[in-house]
Amino acid sequence: MNGPDGTMFSVQHVSQSVSRGSGADGQPELSVQADGVLAAGAFPSAGVRGAKDLVVWKANNAALPPSSVLEVYRLEPEQAPQRLTYTELSGPAVDPTVLSGDVDPSSPGNEIVVVGGDGAGRSARVCVFGGMVEEQVHLLSDFYMPRRAMGDEPSVPAIGHVVPDSRHPGSELIIGGKRGRVYAVGLDHGHAVLLSVLRAFRDRPKASARKLVVGDVIPDIPGDEIVVADDGTVGDALVRVFDSQTQRVVAEFAAFAPGVAPAGIELWVGDVLTAFPGAELLVGEGPAGGRLSVFTVASGVPVHVLDVPDPLHRATSLHGHLAIGNLLPELDGNEIAVAQGDPRIPVQVFNLNAGLNDPAGSVQPASDMDTVTALATTY
Repeated sequence: MNGPDGTMFSVQHVSQSVSRGSGADGQPELSVQADGVLAAGAFPSAGVRGAKDLVVWKANNAALPPSSVLEVYRLEPEQAPQRLTYTELSGPAVDPTVLSGDVDPSSPGNEIVVVGGDGAGRSARVCVFGGMVEEQVHLLSDFYMPRRAMGDEPSVPAIGHVVPDSRHPGSELIIGGKRGRVYAVGLDHGHAVLLSVLRAFRDRPKASARKLVVGDVIPDIPGDEIVVADDGTVGDALVRVFDSQTQRVVAEFAAFAPGVAPAGIELWVGDVLTAFPGAELLVGEGPAGGRLSVFTVASGVPVHVLDVPDPLHRATSLHGHLAIGNLLPELDGNEIAVAQGDPRIPVQVFNLNAGLNDPAGSVQPASDMDTVTALATTY
């Protein structure tokens, strides 16, 4: 989550029975004071059944030089959160994104990856932390993606398996940049290695690859696919799906009619419809808000499955306000969570397999939140 300076954020467990009600009751189990931008991500905790490790990155943009704090909390069912580590360090302090995945196979378990600007005009600093298996977080790697490749506004990065195991057995960090280039970076004993560069828009030299997602949308193709979309340079809602290991286009389509998304479109990926194999693509109409369209490309041919009405009748971009994850394990498939900027409005959770008319659940943000500016699921 991202929030303004001084905002108090709260994290609390919500039972399945409560999640189907009007909101979360009781006192928050964990509160953190944000000195700057608060970013959070989480991943399954190693060796503890049912536990999650919540990673909180607090970046203080006001400090000179900008500084950050990395905290890791263990969340176990029916237990109070336990802070495992607190580390002060310099690091990405501008618009950080927190991810986790096994990007360095030489390090046991998953790594924490933080990507963001450093406050000095460089837009893609990457810090990779390991040690979660031993519960002692340490910095594995700290490097920059070249500004000439990224530009001033790099895409929100992704983690996926996009190169053959013979070259890199783990997952890779995928970042989109200028001139339609998509960079896949792997780590080996903390050393960053550029494994591949994909040119998504050879026919559009001015287009960037900042609108991208990674996921297994075509199960018959090994690894994950890279999906890159129109960033608004042309405004035709183009979506291209690449076999990431061969870099060839395996599907291409216009998600909307001409003129519907002139500023570019937004992308998400998730297994939201169990009737179709693999994950589905969710495509939003861009900064103007509007409906979401769901596509399956499992057969290699894009098929428009359904339209989701504008969640909560938003009039602004859904990017950062929509997340997909297994939020209600008793229901089939992944759920879609949508947050309004107004904390008085509950975060609504939809399951497309259960129907479109009514949310499957909702979560009321903490009353001391000033705003909800980003939403992330933990798994």
